[in-house]
Amino acid sequence: MLLKAIDQARNTARGLYPGDLEDTSLMIALNELASHTSEGNCVFYCPKPVPIDDSNTATHLYRIAQEAVSNAVNHGKAKNIQIGLIQNKEEIILSIKDNGIGLSNAVQKSKGIGFKIMKYRAHMMNAIFQIAENKPHGVQLKCTLKKPKTNR
Repeated sequence: MLLKAIDQARNTARGLYPGDLEDTSLMIALNELASHTSEGNCVFYCPKPVPIDDSNTATHLYRIAQEAVSNAVNHGKAKNIQIGLIQNKEEIILSIKDNGIGLSNAVQKSKGIGFKIMKYRAHMMNAIFQIAENKPHGVQLKCTLKKPKTNR
């Protein structure tokens, strides 16, 4: 039991500090988040590299995903979770979908701060934050931000 507790403490510490996230390290951190989610099946989908040059933006995106996965497992009782990171010509989109119990009125009116923090983080990046039902079961969360102009 002691070794299991030590392992749990290490995993918690890793989750609290994802390191300096920039360029492609966000993809690595999100993949690790998916693979270290102990409940159910959590997968990371990122069809092509999504480099993010700003470490603050990358950290906000990681924390939103981390909170969404935690909510899906702990409150939504989800057995399947998909974390997605994609970009098109104009946007970068982080999405988290689960097959849990969905958004009940009690959850929506909850005094918890998880959703508020995710919305705040999205606001700090000038991103659009959306939460909706994932029919037929679960929740779908999406954070969409304009792709920054680069000199590459």
